[in-house]
Amino acid sequence: MITVFTHPECEYSKMLINELDDIGEKFQNINLLVDPEFWTSVEKVCKGNRMTPLTIFSDGTHEVGFNGVASKF
Repeated sequence: MITVFTHPECEYSKMLINELDDIGEKFQNINLLVDPEFWTSVEKVCKGNRMTPLTIFSDGTHEVGFNGVASKF
């Protein structure tokens, strides 16, 4: 299962959630507005930045952003 860190004010987060739902992918969504303590996890991956969405795949790899947007981290 993948884990997605999202924020409700982030349009890319909404787009990613919709895409995962559309393709039937099971995922754990961590809403950073509800669970702000997880920002530290995002910051570790994003070199101190707070960026959403952040997807962590089951093999430990990650993707920052949506469809390659912000994927430099």
